[in-house]
Amino acid sequence: LEQRPLAERAIALGTRALAIFGIEDQRVDPAALAPFDELPTVTVERLDGCGHSPMWERPEIAAKLVRAFVDAGVGA
Repeated sequence: LEQRPLAERAIALGTRALAIFGIEDQRVDPAALAPFDELPTVTVERLDGCGHSPMWERPEIAAKLVRAFVDAGVGA
């Protein structure tokens, strides 16, 4: 399989996508997230106080973001 940057693969999906990143992630360089901000179909959320696994570290906030994203897409 061809390896491509994650942002490039996200746009290739051809649908809306939600990307939730932890500001304190030690595995992903924050500069690597910049391309996501330029993608018209990707909503980017950065969470303070968590690292690589926002859904485990800040589950309430991650769930609210996912719910808002889904609700916003209804009828879109």
